[in-house]
Amino acid sequence: MNRSFGRLVVALLLILFAVDFSLRFLPPERFTFRAWDAMILGRGRLGIFSPNRTYFNPRASGDLAHLGNFPDLRQFRAESFTTDGCGNRNKPDIFEGRPADLMLLGTSFAVGSGVDDEHNLSSQIQQLSGLKVYNGAGPSVDQSGWVLALARKLKMDQTGHGTIILEYLERLSVRKSLIPDQSDWLGDSLCNPKPLWATRSGWSTIFKNFLTLSPLEIYSRNLLQRLQNDVILPNPYKVGVVRETLLDGTPILFLPAEVESAYEFRDEDGPIKYWAQLSDKLKEAHLKFVVLLVPNKYTIYYSLLHEPARGEPQNRHYLSDLESRLRQEGIPVVNLTDVYMQAATSEFKRGRYLYWLDDTHWSATGIEIAAKAILKETNGSNPH
Repeated sequence: MNRSFGRLVVALLLILFAVDFSLRFLPPERFTFRAWDAMILGRGRLGIFSPNRTYFNPRASGDLAHLGNFPDLRQFRAESFTTDGCGNRNKPDIFEGRPADLMLLGTSFAVGSGVDDEHNLSSQIQQLSGLKVYNGAGPSVDQSGWVLALARKLKMDQTGHGTIILEYLERLSVRKSLIPDQSDWLGDSLCNPKPLWATRSGWSTIFKNFLTLSPLEIYSRNLLQRLQNDVILPNPYKVGVVRETLLDGTPILFLPAEVESAYEFRDEDGPIKYWAQLSDKLKEAHLKFVVLLVPNKYTIYYSLLHEPARGEPQNRHYLSDLESRLRQEGIPVVNLTDVYMQAATSEFKRGRYLYWLDDTHWSATGIEIAAKAILKETNGSNPH
């Protein structure tokens, strides 16, 4: 009996090992719930996405519903995500043709997490104005070290009217000094990379992903989370997000970090010093610099909450104070707070939202408003 049971256990383990091994050959599109998680695999350098790739998911959903294990709150939408040879979110032919007029830098908001290629910020600015816009934003990247090299690659140094737009998200901290230029990052070998299997470092990336990423583990966790619904089993993930209710009873999710930042004292000197240094650096290269101030989702929707768990945010003037300081420094700035406050209320009456209810990020509606505000500040129109 014991021997038979032991054989059964060994057989089961072998089967699970075989299944796990086989599933690791699946493309990430098969087991990721959004583009972001799939596209950071196989990236060529820190913080940028896998180069020369296209992702499509007809049923992508938000990060907050996933983090908090609220499947009933997911807003499913189609999501396409295309990268160029540098691993940034652009069409592969972006470096061909005329020089770029605008370059976007910043976080996942500027990248366009949660929307498809046609509705991200760079695409909407381009559609509204006819300008050629390059999306150079990426996760966890200090972009000041290679912005000039990328501008040269985009031939922006040839026109004398190029604009760099840096998106700053309210809850995040900012470096206090620039990092040295690292133009070698943008050499042909990195911006027109060989396939992963054709280089030693590529094989290292493949091997690392193969060892650390288990689709079977993901599928198993998803199955377990279906049971952890506070009915069959407790949901331990719900503490990872803040769940509130809008005035009409609609549930809305927030990232805890953005809620906390609304009640904390924020340093204004560090960001201003950094942006002034970056502005001077770009000015020397005959590039205009604009800061885009992006409010947290909680900042915009607090006044539309039915019974918020916490009182009125104490740090609600942070972005307006930054805006004033930037204008004193002579740095053009777009502060989305006021226009978003007004639009959030009017769109709410129509059942539309500037941010996804199940995600930290903008919806296509919110991005369109940001694009129009940027073009108004930069007097955007097609100069060609």
